[in-house]
Amino acid sequence: MKDIAIIGAGAVGSIILHLIKDSHFQIDIFATEIRDINIEKDGVILPTGFTTKTLTKANKQYDIIFITTKAFMIDRIMPNIESMIHEDTKIIICQNGYSQNERFQHSIVYHAAVYISGQKMQDKVIYFRDNKLVLPINPHTQTIQNAFKDTQLNIILAEDYLSQIWFKLLVNLGINSMTALTKNTAQIQKVPEIQQLIIQLLKEGVMVANAESQHFNDTTIDQILSIYAGYPDHMGTSMYYDMLNQSPTEYEFIQGYIYERARYHHLATPTLDIIYALLKGYQFSRI
Repeated sequence: MKDIAIIGAGAVGSIILHLIKDSHFQIDIFATEIRDINIEKDGVILPTGFTTKTLTKANKQYDIIFITTKAFMIDRIMPNIESMIHEDTKIIICQNGYSQNERFQHSIVYHAAVYISGQKMQDKVIYFRDNKLVLPINPHTQTIQNAFKDTQLNIILAEDYLSQIWFKLLVNLGINSMTALTKNTAQIQKVPEIQQLIIQLLKEGVMVANAESQHFNDTTIDQILSIYAGYPDHMGTSMYYDMLNQSPTEYEFIQGYIYERARYHHLATPTLDIIYALLKGYQFSRI
């Protein structure tokens, strides 16, 4: 494997580029406009030496494709993706939520649980923390893991992959909902009423996850709250930045997915119902 494409030059895509740029791969990163990719880490600007291309300029097939666009962009870019794959191309979806795999006819597609935190700001991406993608275990993903073993990108293969996906869904459910709807950063969890709302939302999420054959409990909630406690006060979430920019959010793929599974199992989720309705109202007529 030698040819790598990163589709999407927002925070996650730019940081993945930063993590693998010193490898032997031939890497192309695609965005809606042509611009240089610069990373800021701990106040220091780190030029990557890469400039984006537009998908209309994609003229070859790739061995690995990272898809890091917003989840609702998949259908729009699918024709471009189909022209960039060969029989053995490995597609790694690095988006919030779950279930986007179903949109692909290609057989080697994996939805990663993504632990990479950053913020796109004008001509740079601020890299906050983390460098991990979690994938299921099989021969294809073992090949992927081996390919990136000498880079800073940490590919984790998990036997409990679906639990990892649900855990990340729950992580996003709590903090993304609260930062987005309050239009405030991670510091919002210091407000006691907000903290209680987050806990109630997580309890409902755990109930839905367990109906989906997971085995979460109060310890799971404590683990998630511990993750939140490690966030810098000034750190936002992707949904928070979307709200600030008055852009569409990925609520359908996070809150909406959990909401739909709750309806399927006939579960009462009053807090989630309100959160989902408010996010749906924000998005109404925006796409």
